[in-house]
Amino acid sequence: MPNETEKKTNAMKIALSKLIVQVLVVFGVLGTSSQYSDEYSLKAAWLGKFTHFIEWPVSEQNKVQFFSIGVYKTNPFGNILENLYDDYQIWGKPVKIKYINSIDSVKTVNMLFVPKSAMKNFGKLVTETRKIPVLLICEAKGSAETGAHINFYFINDKIRFEINESAMRDSGFFVSFRLLNIAQIIKPESDQ
Repeated sequence: MPNETEKKTNAMKIALSKLIVQVLVVFGVLGTSSQYSDEYSLKAAWLGKFTHFIEWPVSEQNKVQFFSIGVYKTNPFGNILENLYDDYQIWGKPVKIKYINSIDSVKTVNMLFVPKSAMKNFGKLVTETRKIPVLLICEAKGSAETGAHINFYFINDKIRFEINESAMRDSGFFVSFRLLNIAQIIKPESDQ
């Protein structure tokens, strides 16, 4: 008989599966109105999916009232994040979308997406998030090598991602082998 934690985990997996199916149905029904919109819809869906394969420190999960996804400086998503994560839960808590304009505010989120257009102070962002559990996700070439936890990139018009295993460990994250198996690994732990 599953315990309460297992029930919550299963409910979150079902909710995530429904979210992904909804995103795919929208693409199938509406077609591809624009590559830009599709790109950010897929990236938005991946943000939630990552939380099922990456463990934050338990102390972090216990101290927050909601799971917050931050977007740094420019918002390439439009209202996609709000639409996808309205009435959605991560860690059994509601999701809140925050728009971050200063490096000092990055500590107020659990996950921070940094678009290509906001990479100017990337080194400072890496320094600020290195020892705290804020998952730093980018979409600019070379950002995983320079400290992002996850970086989106394209191969043959398909979204892929790379994971900086060393940066993940330094920030206290544990990454499931299932996610590592489908990612390109940057700075693997065995190289340390």
